[in-house]
Amino acid sequence: MNFMNAINKFLSCAALLLAMTAAAAAAAAEYDLLGKIESIRKGSRITVLFRDKPAETTYLIMRNGEAVGSVEVLSVGPGGREGFTAKAECFYSFTDPARDDLKAGDDVALVIFRGPYKSDYDERQRDMPVVYIKTIVTPQDGREMVLIPEGKFYFGCNTGDRDEYPEQLIFLPSFYMDRHEVSNGDYYRYMKSTRVPAPRSWDGKSFDGARAAYPVLATYNEALGYARWAGKRLPTEEEWEKAARGMTIAIDEPSGPSFVYPWGDRFDAEKANTAEFWSSPNTGIGIKRANSLETRSLVPVDSLPGGASIFGAMNMSGNAMEWTASWYRPYKGNRKINSKYGTQYKVLRGGDYLSDRFKSRSTNREVGGAPTLYNDFVAGFRCVRNALPTDKEHP
Repeated sequence: MNFMNAINKFLSCAALLLAMTAAAAAAAAEYDLLGKIESIRKGSRITVLFRDKPAETTYLIMRNGEAVGSVEVLSVGPGGREGFTAKAECFYSFTDPARDDLKAGDDVALVIFRGPYKSDYDERQRDMPVVYIKTIVTPQDGREMVLIPEGKFYFGCNTGDRDEYPEQLIFLPSFYMDRHEVSNGDYYRYMKSTRVPAPRSWDGKSFDGARAAYPVLATYNEALGYARWAGKRLPTEEEWEKAARGMTIAIDEPSGPSFVYPWGDRFDAEKANTAEFWSSPNTGIGIKRANSLETRSLVPVDSLPGGASIFGAMNMSGNAMEWTASWYRPYKGNRKINSKYGTQYKVLRGGDYLSDRFKSRSTNREVGGAPTLYNDFVAGFRCVRNALPTDKEHP
C-alpha cells in the first residue's frame, strides 16, 4: 500500500510539474521579451534597458514565464550597454503588492497576442462572451467600480480637433472603472494608510472635511501612487473614451450607442459641470444651493447623476479633467505634425468646470506634463483594473 501511495504521489507531482511547465511555456509565448531591469531606485522607480526605443507606455515584468508586475515608462534616453539602444526611467508595481522582490536583470516584456486593443478582432474566436458582475467594490479603497464590457467601439472623431482624427473601430477587453472621480476624502484615506504627503493642490494645508466629496486634484505621479496603492491603474485614453462614450459593436449584440457626450449626442448644461453650467444662475440651482456655490467651482463627485455614461460612470464630462496613462501621440493614420507628440505629455480627458461644451466632448484630448510630469499640473483622476476570473457572473 505504501509503495502504491508513493507511486501515485510521484505521478501526481509529475503531472503537476508538466502542467506548470506547459502553463509557463504558454504564458511566455504570449510575450515578446524586449529588455532588462538595470537598477532599482527609491520610490518604486527603476531604470530599464531596451533593445529598441520603447514605443508603448506599459510593459510587463516577467519571471519564469509569468508576468509578476508591470513598469510604466516615464522618460527615455540612449542606452549604455552592448545590445541595448535605449534606457528608460520607469515606475514599477507588482500584481501582488506583497511580492515586492524585484531585482536587477529581471526581464521586461510586451504582450504580443493580447494588448490594450485589437482592431482586427475576430468574433469567431469565441462562441459566447464571458459575463462579468456589473459592479464591484474593491477592498483596498472601498470604492465602487462599474463594468465596461468587452467589444468594439468607435474611437476618435473625424469632426473634432486634428489630434482626434481618424475615427476608427477598435476592440477592448472587459475592464472595471471607478464610478466616481477620486475624492479628497478618498485621497486622505490613502494618505493615512501610506503616510504619503498631501497632494500639491492642497498647498500645504491639512485635510478639509467640508471638501471631502469634491474631486482631488493631483499631479500625474500622485495619481499613479494612489492607483498602485488601490491595486489598480490609470486608464488608457482608449479605455477612458469607451467608458465615457459607450459601445458601438459588442460581441453579443449587433449595435449599441456611441455618444458625443456620456449621456447622448445633444449637449445639456444640466448634466455636466462645464462653463455652460455656470452661464445662468438657474442652471443646476439645486446643486449650487446645496453646496453654497456662487462662482465657478468643482462640485462633489456624486453630483449630476443624469450625466452618467451608459455604463454608470459619473462626471466624465466637465468637473475635473482626468489623467490617463497614455502619452500624447498621434492616432494610427493621423499624419498631422504636432511638436507635442511623443513621450513628454500625458493625455487628459473630459474637460473641467472652465471648459465649454466642445472641450467637454468624450473624444476631446488635452495635454498634461509641461514642463514635466512631476511638478507642472494637477488634474482629477479615476482608476481602472482588468476584469478577473473571480469577477465572472455565476448563473
